[in-house]
Amino acid sequence: MPLENDAVAARVHRYLELVETGTADEVAALFASEATIEDPVGSEVRAGRHDIREFYATFESMTKTTRLISLRACAGQAAFQFEISTEVAEATFATMSPMEVMVFDDDGLIESMRAWWAPDDLTIGPAGD
Repeated sequence: MPLENDAVAARVHRYLELVETGTADEVAALFASEATIEDPVGSEVRAGRHDIREFYATFESMTKTTRLISLRACAGQAAFQFEISTEVAEATFATMSPMEVMVFDDDGLIESMRAWWAPDDLTIGPAGD
C-alpha cells in the first residue's frame, strides 16, 4: 500500500534538510538499495546507493541552503519545487529552483528521483538575489 501523503511530505522535508546539512551517506540512506536518480532529466541515470552517494558527495562539503517552494504528495509519490543556493565564492551563490519527482516504496525509501532543471536556470550572485 502506498505511503500516506503526510508521510511522503515528511520524507521530502527530511531529504531537503539532509541535502542542506547532511552527509552524502545520510542522503543516500533515504534511497532504496536499487534506486535511480536522473539529475537533471536527460542526463545519465545513476542506479544503486553507491552511485547515488557519489552524486551527493560532489557537493557535500559546500555551504548550501534549501527552501521548499511547492509540494504535492499523492499515492506514494511527490512532485515538488525547491530553491537551493550553494556558496561558490565568498558571499557569492549559485542558485536554482529545480522541480523534482520522487517515487517511494512501501518502506518509505526513495525508489526513483528525477530533477528538472537546465544550466540556464542557474543564477550567480549575492545571497538573496
